[in-house]
Amino acid sequence: MRRSAVFWIWPSSTRITAWQLSRPSWRPREPSDNWVGRWSSFTPADLERSRHHVSGRLADCASRLATLAGNCRALGVTIAVASPLPHLIGGHPDEFKAILDSLDPSVKVCLDTGHTALGGHWRRFVEVSGARLEHLHAHDNQGYWDDHLPPGDGSIDWAHVRGTFENAGFSGWVMLALACPGSDPDGYSLRAAERTAELLGA
Repeated sequence: MRRSAVFWIWPSSTRITAWQLSRPSWRPREPSDNWVGRWSSFTPADLERSRHHVSGRLADCASRLATLAGNCRALGVTIAVASPLPHLIGGHPDEFKAILDSLDPSVKVCLDTGHTALGGHWRRFVEVSGARLEHLHAHDNQGYWDDHLPPGDGSIDWAHVRGTFENAGFSGWVMLALACPGSDPDGYSLRAAERTAELLGA
């Protein structure tokens, strides 16, 4: 595994999803507009499963992600589909698989440890991701909310997470996705990075 950076979750942050961004007309016009860098991850949607026709929305998500992937590919950018929270469309591994099956093999996967742990489907998400798995958003929770705690500060079984990664031959990037602390973000992120390296061997 390779460590990259810390992604802070601010209380007022706005998350951009493929649902919002990948309309057919969206395309960065100049290289300077390419704010996503060489890699970028997107959740399929922020739509609650109970309020939508799931199969129709899954098809819509796949279509939008395909458009987004094509636009980004033209700029040399690879996208990774991120695993959503379990109550959102795409947040069950069978739904996630349905989306991936509709996409070009060049589209990769970013697994979110907190989201998949809340749904209780970590191992199945790793299986569904297969060779597409390239990126990990690492954070912990207490099993009830998306707390974005440092790995080891919640209830996630990190030995299990590490074991499944090792069995899958994962050698991609690990990024910490942490709730912004009230003070000393440098010390907080350093401690989290050191603990993550200990837990995952990253």
